[in-house]
Amino acid sequence: AGYEAKFIAFADEINGGMPRYVVQLATDALNDQAKAVRGSRILALGVAYKAGVGDIRDSPALEIIEGFLARGAHLEYADPRVPQIQVGGQLLKSVAWAQADLAAYDLVVLLTAHPEFEPARLVRDARLVLDTRNATGALGDFRHVIKI
Repeated sequence: AGYEAKFIAFADEINGGMPRYVVQLATDALNDQAKAVRGSRILALGVAYKAGVGDIRDSPALEIIEGFLARGAHLEYADPRVPQIQVGGQLLKSVAWAQADLAAYDLVVLLTAHPEFEPARLVRDARLVLDTRNATGALGDFRHVIKI
């Protein structure tokens, strides 16, 4: 029972650090493109806790978005089930996925794999993708797509 409790605590610690890891990975990916997070246009796809729902309670996406905003990113998000969010003292409104010009963003980060988010469109149209859900995995490997 002691090992199980330690394992659960360790897993919780890892999950708790994941938002910082995602922001750092995105920072590194932008740096590799000779861009800083500050001033970069970033589109976060999905803010809900899990795909197919509109519940944002305990969603790590909020902490990730807050990390980007704190670093000076020009961040927008798209979530068909969450029309607006309050993050870091800012009210953000969801942009429409269907009309979003993915190529206009320096980075598109897939945080919640809602069924509306088409992986093929993401790979085809975005300049740089950070896929935190392996939604693009079945499409193969691409130089501009980072998967975790």
